[in-house]
Amino acid sequence: IMTTAGPHLPKNPLAHQIRSVHRGISKEESRLSSQGKHVTFVISTQGVPTDRHGKTGPAVLRDCEQALSSLSKLPVKIVLRICTDDSKIMDIYNGFDSKMNGCDVLDDYWAESIEVYLHNPWLAYGIGIHRMREAGLAWGLVDILDERPLSLNEIHRFCKSLFLGENSHSLPQPRVWTDFMRGLTDLLKKEKPVWNPVLKRKTPWINLSKLDDMYGNSQSQQRLRRRRAAVEKDYSKSGLSLMEI
Repeated sequence: IMTTAGPHLPKNPLAHQIRSVHRGISKEESRLSSQGKHVTFVISTQGVPTDRHGKTGPAVLRDCEQALSSLSKLPVKIVLRICTDDSKIMDIYNGFDSKMNGCDVLDDYWAESIEVYLHNPWLAYGIGIHRMREAGLAWGLVDILDERPLSLNEIHRFCKSLFLGENSHSLPQPRVWTDFMRGLTDLLKKEKPVWNPVLKRKTPWINLSKLDDMYGNSQSQQRLRRRRAAVEKDYSKSGLSLMEI
């Protein structure tokens, strides 16, 4: 692959190279699937996909998208490392990512940290997390940190994986919010501060105040709604409603 593509060449024949990789992995598909394994395929690129003659356009982009989509159906995790600040090029690859599973499109560390902060500002996006994503070694929840806010259950799973390991049961569930926050506090006391690229200083991995502001109130509101529902149920038995008293 590296003999036919380079940072200063006018050709970027991704679809051709992806299909070459597809042929090799497809021969091992049964063995990989039976053993619960997968191949990580990292693509580093700074340009628009072209054909083998250096031409590009809608047909070439569709061909590249189809090649990626076909590859993603194999036991493969695809990482696209975009090595440019050109937003138009980034949009092309993000468009590919939105149409398939098992694909993670990465910008540089600073840009990814901003994306993570916009969705999950309670987390310090340490360089170690980014390096794992670049190498295709990150677990599932890490790949969506820059796409949407995590749910409470997802935050619980993420924190367990980050600090304890997925099979640990020592972190309380967030349905008992005070216990969950106390458990996180104890875990963070054991961890060294990490460089936070957004705040430009070292901070704990988890901003507990931010997490509590975002999710603690929702826990209180849920409890209030459940309590109100129970009261309304009691009053309905007597033919009254809360609006009438």
